[in-house]
Amino acid sequence: MSHGPSASGSSAEPNLTPLLDVVLQLLMFFVLCADFKRADRKNPAVDLPPSQSAVARSPGEKDVISVNLRAYRDKDYARVLSPEEMDEVKRYFPAAYRSGSAERAGEQIPSFVVPRKNFRMPMNLAQFASWLKSTAEENRKDNEKGEKEAAAKNKKFKPVELVINIRAEEGITYEHVYKIRELCQQNNITSVTVSVKTINRGG
Repeated sequence: MSHGPSASGSSAEPNLTPLLDVVLQLLMFFVLCADFKRADRKNPAVDLPPSQSAVARSPGEKDVISVNLRAYRDKDYARVLSPEEMDEVKRYFPAAYRSGSAERAGEQIPSFVVPRKNFRMPMNLAQFASWLKSTAEENRKDNEKGEKEAAAKNKKFKPVELVINIRAEEGITYEHVYKIRELCQQNNITSVTVSVKTINRGG
């Protein structure tokens, strides 16, 4: 088809409407399907399980502490720890689990990393239980101190609620997640959440 002048002297203009429709649809597709991640929330060491019904935590006077839970494997921590740090870690984890033979037999031993305490060093269950107990006690003392200070000034005091946010890797057995919840209950920590990956759906 010719786009030059016609016999009557008029010219044919190209119809750009279909092209614009395609461009806008592609733009909408990429916006809806893009996975936007904040750098401070990303932790490649933990592969979270997916969920289609995740609910955001409500704001308020909360002290949220994330706990990364994963089955212990030497190779995973050797990537981020120095040789000296690995020597320290190996003192607290049985050789069968460190070599992978226990995992191949279908067994798991949990390891816990609390970024606020130490971003890289894993704790075994006994170490984690001790840390959790001291953290809960510190939170209780801080609230008692804040309440006394507020009472002295005739002000209302809202205690800070301690929240443990479990970031369990995909494939971890639920018994380890339940153990964290049990330890929290023993230390009067009533707010326990579990982080998951949300699934973005394009239109």
